[in-house]
Amino acid sequence: MTQAGFKTKFFDQPRGVVVVAATEFWERFSYYGFTGLAALFMAASPATGGLGMEKGFTLKLFGVSVGMMFMAPLLGGWIADRLLGPYRAVVIGCLGLAGANFLLAAAGTQGAHAAGLQFVLLYSGLAVMIVGAGMFKSNAGSLLGQLFYAEDSRRQNGFMLFYMGINLGGFAAPYGAGTLGERGGWSWGFLAAGIGMMVGLGMFLWFSRGRFP
Repeated sequence: MTQAGFKTKFFDQPRGVVVVAATEFWERFSYYGFTGLAALFMAASPATGGLGMEKGFTLKLFGVSVGMMFMAPLLGGWIADRLLGPYRAVVIGCLGLAGANFLLAAAGTQGAHAAGLQFVLLYSGLAVMIVGAGMFKSNAGSLLGQLFYAEDSRRQNGFMLFYMGINLGGFAAPYGAGTLGERGGWSWGFLAAGIGMMVGLGMFLWFSRGRFP
């Protein structure tokens, strides 16, 4: 697809650049909200809403999970290329990242602890996070690239805006989800990360409807 699908321009860029960059902002907010809280949450005392897991195992589990989140885009890209297309893959990725944070938020509630479901919710959340990251990370940039002609001189600046979204989202996450998790409780931090991703998905669907294949 070329920029013809986005006739409105922003600083001489197709409007879709801003749409994808804004979605990337919320994806980074959600992802770094998760990474900033997850290990602390798993190792924290149950009295504080944490899971009370042994520190060494917590670090191993967290490391393996994050490592798989960076390997999963290989499969996510293949699925998008062969089956879904990058647009649908990004939507699925957003849903996965949001859903994972909601599962982790639920794991920190008194109800989950009372029912003995906190670890079921934890592992489910980590699995869904891996799927979401795999679908999103490998396809957001591909979707952005579809907005430009092959020799379009604006491509470099378009990707600069995209990376600004990445950096701003990573900067905002500790002050948003991180602060809520530290001061309000673990569940509030994960909930903020999940809601942020749903806001990003809502913006993406609204402003890109009918314009991506």
